Amino acid sequence: KALFRNLTRELVMHERITTTYAKAKYLRKQAEWIVHKGKLGGKKARNHLNTVLNSKAQVRKVMNELAPRFKHLSGGFTRVTPTTKRRLDKAQMGTIEFVGNYLEIYEKSDYAKKKQASNTPDFWEWEQKILEQEKEFYENKISELSMMIGAGEEENVVEEAKNFDYAEHLVKKEKAKVTPMTPQQLQKNQLSYLKHNLKRVNLDLEKHQEDKGGNWHRNLDKKYTFD
Repeated sequence: KALFRNLTRELVMHERITTTYAKAKYLRKQAEWIVHKGKLGGKKARNHLNTVLNSKAQVRKVMNELAPRFKHLSGGFTRVTPTTKRRLDKAQMGTIEFVGNYLEIYEKSDYAKKKQASNTPDFWEWEQKILEQEKEFYENKISELSMMIGAGEEENVVEEAKNFDYAEHLVKKEKAKVTPMTPQQLQKNQLSYLKHNLKRVNLDLEKHQEDKGGNWHRNLDKKYTFD
């Protein structure tokens, strides 16, 4: 019950939210009820809305914005749309939104069409390029470090480790009168650190591919460079 109450508050605040498809369909009843209460008006309806939303600002939004928007409709105030499946448990996701919300207006506007037709790269492409560059960086670092391990270049390993704040670690060890880490130990820790970050970037790329086609709203005048 508290879960759907929180989802209802988020829906009123943002007018479009993403959750599981089953929750979105169940939430639709409560969202429609809220708009009906807002259309009724009066102190009694306001008190009912307060018990659900528990926010004066959101109650005012229902009474002053949502209710007038649907004054000529008797139902169908919300729209539930299935989207992709969640990556971890493959649950069907969906969006629930109030009809005529500001995001829907933006998507149908001439500005959005102009942005789509322009040659300016959208945010998805820009972020994809950044992730690919980050992946390439970690792969190169891992390759270089693996070659150092094979060649046994201990001096290069220590020098490279300083770039990853291991020098500070050595200072702390020395102050504590503990034997500092050997170059081989530094080497293994650094390699583990790089592999961990590479795994994170690969997961980000996978999630980014799943989000392709989403709504990325960015300023047309802003130029993105891939240098």
